[in-house]
Amino acid sequence: RQKFLVENVMPLGVPALFSASGDSGKGMMTLDLAMKISSGNSLQSAFGGQISEFGNTIIFTAEDDESEMHRRIERLDPNNLRFSYQHELRVVSLPNVGGVFPILQDTRDGYSTSDEFDKLYEQILQMNDLKLIIFDPLASFVHADVNADPAAGAALTGLLSQIATETGAAVLMCHHMTKIKDDAVVKTPEQARNLIRGTSALVDGVRSAFALWQVDTARGQKTCERLGVPYQRNTCFDGAIVKSNGPASRNIRHFVRDPMTGLLVDKTEQIEALESGSAREVKLDAMCEWIIHCESRGVALTHMSGNNAVARRVEDADAPEVLQGLSGSILERYVRELHQAGRIEKFQLTATGGKIWLGAINGDMSRGEYEAVTGRDNV
Repeated sequence: RQKFLVENVMPLGVPALFSASGDSGKGMMTLDLAMKISSGNSLQSAFGGQISEFGNTIIFTAEDDESEMHRRIERLDPNNLRFSYQHELRVVSLPNVGGVFPILQDTRDGYSTSDEFDKLYEQILQMNDLKLIIFDPLASFVHADVNADPAAGAALTGLLSQIATETGAAVLMCHHMTKIKDDAVVKTPEQARNLIRGTSALVDGVRSAFALWQVDTARGQKTCERLGVPYQRNTCFDGAIVKSNGPASRNIRHFVRDPMTGLLVDKTEQIEALESGSAREVKLDAMCEWIIHCESRGVALTHMSGNNAVARRVEDADAPEVLQGLSGSILERYVRELHQAGRIEKFQLTATGGKIWLGAINGDMSRGEYEAVTGRDNV
């Protein structure tokens, strides 16, 4: 069974990728994660999930010196609780220790680790209870063309897998997204995944990838208005798991920047709770009509199971626009509310299958007349 460092978000003991555009706040989010893991204090969350493992952490940062890292730590921990952490937080600011060194480099004899990293790695292997190793950013630690050469991407992910296996820690590599036009807006995790820099070997080679993207201005302003905070550019972001080799929550999480610390804080539940009643009713009605429409066409939806789950099929061309962009948790909650209100029903289509198929109270499935369209995984 897969163990998680962050429940249903970040696996333990495997390589992972964290990708976002520049100036989004990746460094603060990873520092916050490492501090919480080292603290040993339960009931803490990061990246939209609850932290489930605690232990020692290491951050290798190529761009931020010790003074900047101290300032960030003080902003995140104004009460100095870090001095009573149960585990060690080690931050290696490369500008203060001789400059950047590669963990992987392209040589005449192929791809290999550097002497500097080999020496440090020997020390890393001596650490007990290591839970997280962060390299920030990828471009500074890899002197090979992972953006164009699939072999370089494969060599890097192979090295990260080795480190994760030998240390038992999650190995998180921070990476940039490709720049997009000013008027372009990322709306889905799939779009975000396609914007991660590098060859497909990079994303394919890690076990998990989390992406963060800025929402459009209109939506950001509405979010801040609901939360009662002033809107500023670069304040509101969405994030989600965009690749996972195992079970993971793929719900879109909504992050808002804390003006005091600069940290992007998960506000998903709060934002959903503040959704206006009238707008909510419109979405519930649209969901109900869509479920009935899909049943009538022989392509019924399911609540959460398989390829026909509402959270997956919401990207279909005929899905209501008002539902697109909503997180999986919101969509699934709408289905529960419609079912509890008696507006839709759940049906069983096979003798061994469960009641997972959604349809009208008096529709084709209720009369036993439903016929699935060939080509859809409907039974």
